[in-house]
Amino acid sequence: MHFLKTGIVALSLSALLTACGGGSDSNPTEPPVVEPPPPTTYTLTIAGIATDAPIANAAITAIVGEQSYTTTAAADGTYSLDIEYQDGDLNPNDWVMLNAKGEGSQAHIELASNIGTFGLVNELAGDNATLDAEASHRTKITQVSTASYLLTAGSEVATDEALAEAEAALDGDQLLELSGLIKLIADDPDFSVPVGETILSTLNKDSGSVSDNIQSYLEENDLVDENGAPTEAFEEALAQAIEDTVTDPAVTQGFSAEELIGTNVNTVNITTGWVALNGDVLHLNEDGTASVGAHGSYNSITNDIGAQWQLDEAGTLQLLYEANGAVYYQLMSIGVIADQWGEDVAQQLLDQDYQFQPIPVIRQLLSTRVAKIVGSGSDSAKVSLKTVSSYTLDLSEVSGIEWVGDLPTYEQTDTYAQLWHPAVNINSLWQEAPVGQWALPMPVMLEGLDDTEAQQYFAHVQITLEENGNITDPEGVPLGAWDFTDGSLVLSTNDGWTVNYQAIAQSEGLYSAVLTTQKGTLKQSSINWIAQFDPERNTLEQDLIQEIPYILGTWINGWMASSGNPDKPTFNSIWGYSLSADGSMARVSAYEEYDESTDAYYDSHFGAENDYGWTWQQEAEDEFSYQGSLDYGDMVLSRKRNWTVIATMEDGRHLVLERSILTYDFINDAISDQSGYFVFPRINVLSPVDLSQFTEAYQRSLDMGTLVGPAPVNKFDPDRFNNKTVYDVYFEEPSIDQGHVEQCENMTLANAMQFNADGTGSSIEACDGKLYDFDWALEQDNRVLMLDFSGTHLQFVVAGEMMTDVDARTACWVDSEDISTAEAAIAVAEAGCDPEQSGFPTDFYFEQPELPYNRFDESTFAVGQTVYAVDAQGQTDCGEEQLKFEFTEEGIGTITVLCGNESFSFDWQMVIGRQVMVFNPEVSGADNDQYIVAGELTDNDGGQQYCWIDDSEVISARQALDICRSEGSVDGEFGLSDPSQ
Repeated sequence: MHFLKTGIVALSLSALLTACGGGSDSNPTEPPVVEPPPPTTYTLTIAGIATDAPIANAAITAIVGEQSYTTTAAADGTYSLDIEYQDGDLNPNDWVMLNAKGEGSQAHIELASNIGTFGLVNELAGDNATLDAEASHRTKITQVSTASYLLTAGSEVATDEALAEAEAALDGDQLLELSGLIKLIADDPDFSVPVGETILSTLNKDSGSVSDNIQSYLEENDLVDENGAPTEAFEEALAQAIEDTVTDPAVTQGFSAEELIGTNVNTVNITTGWVALNGDVLHLNEDGTASVGAHGSYNSITNDIGAQWQLDEAGTLQLLYEANGAVYYQLMSIGVIADQWGEDVAQQLLDQDYQFQPIPVIRQLLSTRVAKIVGSGSDSAKVSLKTVSSYTLDLSEVSGIEWVGDLPTYEQTDTYAQLWHPAVNINSLWQEAPVGQWALPMPVMLEGLDDTEAQQYFAHVQITLEENGNITDPEGVPLGAWDFTDGSLVLSTNDGWTVNYQAIAQSEGLYSAVLTTQKGTLKQSSINWIAQFDPERNTLEQDLIQEIPYILGTWINGWMASSGNPDKPTFNSIWGYSLSADGSMARVSAYEEYDESTDAYYDSHFGAENDYGWTWQQEAEDEFSYQGSLDYGDMVLSRKRNWTVIATMEDGRHLVLERSILTYDFINDAISDQSGYFVFPRINVLSPVDLSQFTEAYQRSLDMGTLVGPAPVNKFDPDRFNNKTVYDVYFEEPSIDQGHVEQCENMTLANAMQFNADGTGSSIEACDGKLYDFDWALEQDNRVLMLDFSGTHLQFVVAGEMMTDVDARTACWVDSEDISTAEAAIAVAEAGCDPEQSGFPTDFYFEQPELPYNRFDESTFAVGQTVYAVDAQGQTDCGEEQLKFEFTEEGIGTITVLCGNESFSFDWQMVIGRQVMVFNPEVSGADNDQYIVAGELTDNDGGQQYCWIDDSEVISARQALDICRSEGSVDGEFGLSDPSQ
């Protein structure tokens, strides 16, 4: 490894001394000139191959910074290129790129490979200063290296770290497809480039992106149809080119047994900054046996699949599975059956009058081939998997079908790219026992939506790993014990399960772990997220309410590179929530639309959905939830989802323990008929996302109005009615209300309505003080309060919006003999609650309201209470100016004159919203009602001023109220203290 060297010139002592002659007249001599040694020349050799099929006699060029070095490949495409340089010629940060260009009939072939910085090249070359394929796969200049070069922005990548990150983010399928296209252009005469052009110049034009250039090439060469879709012939040719690529050992990299023996993990491509949520776990043993955890259902617990494994000469992994089978049900038409199982099978089913119905299908894995395409960073590799599966129609289980002979079976081959994490790189991140509170997946008894009783599922549980080795739930209930050995956490539950957790990757507080779950002979291997609770890091509440164009996004799939993440999402990955401060909410998602002219889908718009009348709330400091229901008429579907905050990450991502319950009420009687987990407890990630980064789709959403969801469906809360008092506050319009009382017209009133849990109730009318009994029920999914006052027609109150400044909800009271259903009442409310249509605006207060007038307090002036009255002059001599009012029972009381202790009975009634007390003392000469009108409250103990009207010409409470208000009279004051003491 050679860079800048410092040359040191050594001069002899004699050269520094003055020579002396034999006589006194000798002259000094000039010192000799000493030339510095010539600079050292270094040679670094890069050796490899230029091939998609060998490129004979290709011109190989190494570009190092601004320097170029060339050589010619042999007939088989192999090359050895020497880079000679002297001190100071090259810099360790200079970028190294290889180019291979064919000649003659291969002149159109031009391939490239990014090598890295010159410093890294020197380091990998080692003491013998030779970089070959064993030291770096990048010396293979192939269709794969060229595809990677193009997809990672080619020369724009200038550091080793940037190249590793860009290659890790590559989509494996896209890499293979572009590699296949490059091979087609290179080798197949049916695919060509214009004269004078090369593969690189065609696919790497400055005028467009790589994808644009590919599309242009396909269109110019008639490889797509009129709608822009690849032709069938091109797809077949491309598939063969990809197969040829992954089976060519000169192009691919082989596995070694040493790196595979142990636990391997296979996942889709992972987004930078995230860790894998799921994938396959493959345990490969030295004796050639293997077990594979490849589970189709996230919450199921199933045995690993046994297998045999081996490596072929090219280092490709071959897996042959033992007997296995997973059953699923599929609705299939005769056409689908004919396409997959053949016309004969379809005809036999038709002959037996086959009806469109679910058919059990048995899927069995037969084999998998894993070819390493290219290394992807230090701990993983891009691989191509080819899996063969069989699909069997289990017609023995289909009603009405009698099948004779072997069950119909067909085989299907699937080829796809994934990310392989070899066993040699699978190591635990834990050095110490992870004590504390965690969200860990484990076997747990839960009732799913379709279950009649709790079943064993695999789901996340909030547990505490205590210092003493015990496991407890949030209530402190013991669940089992835990141990920590060699970087692995092992849980032993009280019901006999053992779960081993090995944390293998981490993105701050979010871990990806390999899990091994065992009980008896059952063993399941899987990948899952785990996370530790950190209550000190919880800022979800600050992000819940977002203003459009932002929403609170959910990123359960954000770890997959194909879905993107909050900073750079893909359009169809957008899913989230728009929560409002008033408790309403809409669910927001991205919508694609079909364009008939192009026979393709395009990014259309974002839509806000509130069909369920979603509402949300904060249940505790770290607990949030939302719920809603949808009324189908004869059935009500209700849903509720909860989020328990686990922790907030430094980049603002919120980890939550999420679960959702779905409930069916099949006969719409407010009683649950079927309920269970729709989303089993799991870790999810929430984070705001900006919709406006999708400029066209966002603008289209604004133009279409789709981001303004349906108006929230207003509903009453049953808990605010059962055994509670609700105040019906309304303004008494003159001559409109059918129940109009003239003495209360043009006044704001408040009826006190008591709702009993058994469906009965009573209302004390504010105007006349009368008590009315009723039966009640909430209908139409709590949108409507039905009131049945005996002896009259049904009345309905339709819920409106919640008020923001008081604990109250607007409503529409529908009172008409012509309206006998809740549905009809809703129609009146939605039409504007017009009195001409028997709709009367009102407000329902759930706490005693502060009304714009003085009234007697219902707890002070009530049965069993005593108050004292003192006249306004405050006289203290013995007389009627000091009275004691005792309200002994409803409508009856006793008045005592404190001086002389004279008592007499009286009848009393509170009217006009408790503004006026009407009473008639049972004393001689008292033949008319008297009225005491409520005045201002005072600072005395329970003090309240009053105006007393005792006048035979005043014949109504309203008349007395008008007199007191107009004259501003104050005749005395009520209080709770005995003035005579």
